Amino acid sequence: FQVGRGVDTAINRTYNSLGQFSDDYNADRWRLSADRRLHTWSATPNVAGAVVHRRGEDGADIVYRYDAARDLYIASDGAGAHDTLKNIGHWIWTDGDTQNNEIYYIDGNLISSVDKDGNGTHYAYQFVNGHYRLHTITHPDGNFERFHWAG
Repeated sequence: FQVGRGVDTAINRTYNSLGQFSDDYNADRWRLSADRRLHTWSATPNVAGAVVHRRGEDGADIVYRYDAARDLYIASDGAGAHDTLKNIGHWIWTDGDTQNNEIYYIDGNLISSVDKDGNGTHYAYQFVNGHYRLHTITHPDGNFERFHWAG
C-alpha cells in the first residue's frame, strides 16, 4: 500500500465470480487492483447513442452513455455524484464524488491517476504474450512498483 501525495495505491488481487472472461488474460477471474481499463466502445465516439465500458479493479463493468448536451459519457448507476468520461483523443475519467481523474490511452489502457491537486501516479505497460501487461506504477514521490510476468 502506497500512501503519499496523489491517489493512494493498494496492490492486491481480487476474485470476481461474476467476472467476464473477455478482458481476462488467462480466464481465471482474478484481477490486479491496478488493472482498470476502458473497452467495448462505439465505433463513432461522441455521438448520441455512443457507449463505452470501464472495467474496475474488482472486475465490475460500468457502462457510460454519451450525453451530447454535456459532451460527456455518464454512468448513472449507483448513488451519489455520477462518474463521467470524456474523449479528447485520449480518455479522461472523473470520479463524481472526489473529482479525482484517471487518464486512459485511446486503446483503453490506464495512463495515470491524478488527484484534484494534480498529483499523478503513472502506469507503464509491456507487451507480453500478445497482451499489454502492467509493467510499472510510478508514484508522485518517485517510488515505484515493477511487475514481471510469465506465461
